[in-house]
Amino acid sequence: MSRMSVSTRTLAIAGALILVIIIAAAFMLQGGEEQPPETPAGGEEEAEETTPREEEGVETLTIKVDLTEWRIDLDTTSVKRGTKVVFEVVNSGNYVHALAVRSPGGEVIASTPNFGPGGSATLEVTFEEEGVYILYCPVGNHANLGMTTEFTVEG
Repeated sequence: MSRMSVSTRTLAIAGALILVIIIAAAFMLQGGEEQPPETPAGGEEEAEETTPREEEGVETLTIKVDLTEWRIDLDTTSVKRGTKVVFEVVNSGNYVHALAVRSPGGEVIASTPNFGPGGSATLEVTFEEEGVYILYCPVGNHANLGMTTEFTVEG
């Protein structure tokens, strides 16, 4: 074999390997799964109210949530048991995100739809059980990349 053939083959293999790595990285950043249609930038989608109750004496608290790569920022991280929380969620990142709430028992009790960069959603949850809840992004492997935080409900 000539020297030119080996170099050309080596470059072709290296180029193919780089292409595979780029495609794998893009797939991983997008969550590794097909995404539902995005909310247009700046658009707003509201999730269904998780606990449909409007009783007297139920305290309502609005909490701002910022989703970005790869974290979740809340302006409040704890509430009293029985509080109805309205999460106003904004996607400040560059990828599709969502917000889900897992109870202390591990059950997913509420989730927004997926929404794109610049989009927002509202999620209402009445916290009846004391304990540590987990708020996370359920899109692909975003939670494993750091998009998770604790939310405490006290007595």
